[in-house]
Amino acid sequence: TMIGLGNVLLQIPIGMISDRVSDRRYLLLVCATVGLIGTAFMPFFAQNWHLMAALLFVWGGVVAAMYTIGLAHLGSQLSGHELASANAAFVLCYGVGMVLGPQAIGIGMDAF
Repeated sequence: TMIGLGNVLLQIPIGMISDRVSDRRYLLLVCATVGLIGTAFMPFFAQNWHLMAALLFVWGGVVAAMYTIGLAHLGSQLSGHELASANAAFVLCYGVGMVLGPQAIGIGMDAF
C-alpha cells in the first residue's frame, strides 16, 4: 500500500523537478541511488512499522519515477519518428525487465 501511495503521490512533484532540471540523467542517477539505498536499509527498518512505511512510500515513488523521467528525457532529446521508435524500445526494455528481473532475483536468492 505504501509503495503504491508513494508511486501515485510523488509523481507530480518529481515530474515538476524533472521539468526544471536541464540534464535529467543526473535526476535518474539520484532516483537509482535512492532506490539502492532504500533497498539496503529495508532490513534495518523492518522492526519499526512507521519507519518502514515511510521508507516504502519514498522508495516506491522515487523508483517508479525513473520510468517517467526516462520518458521525459527521451521526449526532450528526440522528436518525430525517432521519438516513436525510442519510446517503443524503452517500453520493450521496461517490459522485458519486468518479466526477467524477478526471475533473475529469485535465482540469485536461491543461489545465495
